[in-house]
Amino acid sequence: MKTITLNNRAVDGSFLQAVFLPERGLNLVSYTKGKLEAIDPNTRSAFEATFSGLGPLIGPHFYRQKKEWIARNFDESFFPHIVEMRKKGSEDPFPHGIARYVPWKCQVTQSQILAKLSSHDTYKGEKLSTFEGVDFEMDFRAELLPEGLEIEMSVQSPRVCLAGIHYYYALQNRHGKIRAVVQDVYNDMGIFKPMPKEWCKADLQHLEFDLSHFADYGFLPLKNHQGEIHFETEGQGLNITYQGDNEQISWQLYSPKDATFVCIEPMSARNPRGLEVTHSHFIARIEIV
Repeated sequence: MKTITLNNRAVDGSFLQAVFLPERGLNLVSYTKGKLEAIDPNTRSAFEATFSGLGPLIGPHFYRQKKEWIARNFDESFFPHIVEMRKKGSEDPFPHGIARYVPWKCQVTQSQILAKLSSHDTYKGEKLSTFEGVDFEMDFRAELLPEGLEIEMSVQSPRVCLAGIHYYYALQNRHGKIRAVVQDVYNDMGIFKPMPKEWCKADLQHLEFDLSHFADYGFLPLKNHQGEIHFETEGQGLNITYQGDNEQISWQLYSPKDATFVCIEPMSARNPRGLEVTHSHFIARIEIV
């Protein structure tokens, strides 16, 4: 299986490495600083079965496509994962968009990937618009800097769309905490609700979420369309900074109860279940600490 490996040195001199699979949706299969691994290896089986583990991308749509937009006129044998998706009750054969299921065109240096994906690209002789159901263009940049792994993505389409990352970070011994300064509302399956006091420290804008609890919620930066997220787990952690265009930026927190991972997902949409724009962009930087 073809890989792309980026290497660099952290500010403190530690060796940094990020490994991607360009032919399998540019999945980030490993991101290390010295002996610390950010990506949860326990999710590899989910990646192999349905492309939903390790470090997948989001786009051009989020979660499950609207029924009237789902593409159906193609040979499903091209994608063996669809059988497993049907078992899970998913009518959408490509949850979170076609970007994670197909090869990307990449230009690579020692510390950077520049990649593109277009609805006019083909997979097994079929244009990608056949699978996504609409034309689109996506751009991706990954750069391994001394300060961390920087990911930049953009997307455009005649239909409302978004781009994002859905990395599965290792949750050591199933314990951890998320801290962030956010707006005093959260997104629950597309509906914004007042922030629960028990999730907060000091006030409703200082999120401090205990990952022993289930999480599948969205959050908004407090101001200036940018923010910072701190993830702490036993022996290691992450600092994630993110920024977007205008108000089209948010992040999703996903961690089933008793999971070995947590997903922290910056996305180029305020409400990924209620998309508003036909082009958007974001930048995120992930530092292992």
